Amino acid sequence: MNRRQTEAQEMLDLENKHCPIYQKEGGKGRRPSRKVAMTVVAAAVCVIVAGVALTQKKHSPSAVAAVGSAASATVGDQTASSVNADASPISSAQAADKTAATGAAASVASLGTVTISRQEVEQWLAALPPEGRAALQDKPEVREQWMREHLAEKALAAEARSKNWDRRPEVISAEREADQQILLRSYLDAVSQVPQTYPSAEEISAAYEQAKGKLQVPPRYHLRQIYLAAPSGDAAAVASVRKQAAALVVKARAGGADFAELARQFSQDAQSVAKGGDIGELPLQQLTPEVRGSVAALGKGDVSDPIESAEGFHIIKLEDVQPARTATLEEVTPQLRAALRQQRQRQQAQDYLAHLTTVSPLNIDDAALTNMVTQP
Repeated sequence: MNRRQTEAQEMLDLENKHCPIYQKEGGKGRRPSRKVAMTVVAAAVCVIVAGVALTQKKHSPSAVAAVGSAASATVGDQTASSVNADASPISSAQAADKTAATGAAASVASLGTVTISRQEVEQWLAALPPEGRAALQDKPEVREQWMREHLAEKALAAEARSKNWDRRPEVISAEREADQQILLRSYLDAVSQVPQTYPSAEEISAAYEQAKGKLQVPPRYHLRQIYLAAPSGDAAAVASVRKQAAALVVKARAGGADFAELARQFSQDAQSVAKGGDIGELPLQQLTPEVRGSVAALGKGDVSDPIESAEGFHIIKLEDVQPARTATLEEVTPQLRAALRQQRQRQQAQDYLAHLTTVSPLNIDDAALTNMVTQP
């Protein structure tokens, strides 16, 4: 993931700060070995937890769960400028007016004289994963931040060029190195392509059997909540809301109490209130730290004490628990296939590089090299 992708991911994850983290393991080999299986495990588990185990996630920023959503990627900036040459001569003023009008029509955003064209936005959108594009569709603040970052980057590049920074020797050298790396990666990717027939169903099944012990879907907790907002920094208001939350807990625990109806009446979580506070089934890893321990201690049908978070107070009811289970082959087949193909391509790329050093005479002046690397 490049710097831009990392920054975009952090930006899009403002509401999902507690996603599970799994450590990926490497491995080599052409056949599904145990080491390959471990690589497959890491890739598959991440998707299982983010996909299979969280298919019912729908809540707001104030909800107790913060669920993973988006990743963003961008394509290199391309400055779109053109000169319009007509058959008849026009004055410089007319040309400037015409160019400005054309630029304004094609511009999606601007910062002073820096503009972003529709073509650039279309390129960036084409590079986004579906969840990243969905985040831009659903959240105006994410769209604005996305544009701000692109505009700031273009403005910085324009300022650097205006000061001839692109002519500095170290910058020219770095650009050449970057160009070479792009060339090498693109070519190596092309010569190490894996046949579409790989892996076979049998190879996927073998990898699944070897990795099955690690392909665990964690327990999922079906929760309802009553959320009460409490203004941060206002001690008197927080105390008042805490008292209200305690009274609601008493009502919710009373015999014959309808928690869903209490949630409809009192909860301030906009996305779950209409559903009686139902926030779906979630693993503990997807819950905010403040409520994780309380939920784990609840029995089916229990209602928690008021749980204070940075946003306010949460009253949680545990409707049901789905125990941990092993993911099925059908659930993880797409991830197994992708992981095995990636492993095979990596191996083929290494083999190709090794082959290049054998097709021509190889000579290394070790004495000269040793002298150079030992120089202070």
